[in-house]
Amino acid sequence: ATGASLLAAHPDSALPYLERAKVLFPEYAGTDSPYFLLALAHHQSGRSGKVAVELQELTSRNQAHYQGLRMLAEARLDLADTSGAAQAVASAQYVYPFESADHLRLARWYSALGQTGMAIQERRAVLAMDPFNRAEALYQLAVAQRAAGDQRAARSTVLEALERSEEHTSELQSH
Repeated sequence: ATGASLLAAHPDSALPYLERAKVLFPEYAGTDSPYFLLALAHHQSGRSGKVAVELQELTSRNQAHYQGLRMLAEARLDLADTSGAAQAVASAQYVYPFESADHLRLARWYSALGQTGMAIQERRAVLAMDPFNRAEALYQLAVAQRAAGDQRAARSTVLEALERSEEHTSELQSH
C-alpha cells in the first residue's frame, strides 16, 4: 500500500511511507506531495504544530500552493500565531487575490497586531471588491484610519459612510 492510499483509511499508518517519500523526493511540492499528505494526516490527528511544520516546508518550495497556504494559516491560528497566520493568508492572496473574506480577516488581524498601515490597505481592498454593505466597509476603513492617527482621512471616510448609508436607506424606502 502507498502512503496516499493508507492516508484515507489509517492516517497514522501512512506516516512512515510519507516520511520516506519526503526523504526520497524532498523538492517535490505538488498537490499530492508528501509534505501536503503528511500535513493532512497530522491535521486529522489534531497535531497543529506538525501540520504547520509540514506546510511551511511545502509552501517554501511551492509558493503557489493555495490550499497549503490556507491550511497553514489555520494551523498557525490554532497555535495562537496570528502574525504567522496573517503571513500565510497574505501569501495566498498572491495566488488568488479575490477572496474578500481573506481581506477582512487580514484587516482584523493587522489591526490587532498594531499594523495600522496594513489594516488600511486591506480595508481599501475590501472596498475595491464592491462589498454589499459599503457603508460598513467605509466605517471600518475610517476606524483603521483613526487608529493610524489620520483623523482627517477618518473624518472624511465617516462622512462618506454616512452618505452611503443615507442613500441605501432612501433606496430601501422607495421600494
